[in-house]
Amino acid sequence: MRELTEAQIKTVEQAIAAQCGKTVLGNELLDHTCCAIEAYMEEGHSFDFAMSIAISTFGTNEMKKVSKQVKRTRRYYQLKKQPLGWITPMMAIGLLFIVVNVGAKDRPDRKPTDKDFRVSSAFGQRKDPFDKKTKMHLGIDIVTPTGTAIVATAEGMVEKVINDPDGYGIMVTLKHHEGYQTVYAQLSEAKVKVGDSVKKGQLIALSGSSGRSTAPHLHYEVIHNGKRVDPSQYFGEAK
Repeated sequence: MRELTEAQIKTVEQAIAAQCGKTVLGNELLDHTCCAIEAYMEEGHSFDFAMSIAISTFGTNEMKKVSKQVKRTRRYYQLKKQPLGWITPMMAIGLLFIVVNVGAKDRPDRKPTDKDFRVSSAFGQRKDPFDKKTKMHLGIDIVTPTGTAIVATAEGMVEKVINDPDGYGIMVTLKHHEGYQTVYAQLSEAKVKVGDSVKKGQLIALSGSSGRSTAPHLHYEVIHNGKRVDPSQYFGEAK
């Protein structure tokens, strides 16, 4: 297991304070957050990315709610003149980790295909293959033979299934918790319909070259809170 340095632990402590202010969970929250970060780093994620996921998954509201409940419980025990003991804050931490484990199913942190692949066009500015102008590429293009199984990168619900001949071709959009959406485009066939619930790793489509495409590939996007982000950061280095 990867262990955080003292400097990294200090950074985590400052990030928690910046997001939630002072909480009654104190060192227990810091310790458990650091453990979550170390687990993400063990999967190959960078420290910065692991920290952002761990802290955003806990969420400001969840931390404040649990902190408020602990305060109430302590006040109750003080009025009853009984010792609080250690179990209440530890139970609170347990509730936070339930939130983390549930959230883990909703983040698009796996690859959209189980086959080895290479990325032919990364996220960011690029020269458009059709008009040769420099434009923002809102996702990544994954080279895949037509008919390759495409799977959901997170648990969620099918939000859209459309065919746009002049653009994304056959496209599936999934909606997840934590403000995430994922887009799978240039497909040859969709295997789901709007309203379907899908599990992480479930077959949702077959790759192709439909729409505005020059060769068989999967165009894949990740949207977080309405903003498109680099999908590759969620599943590590593509092969």
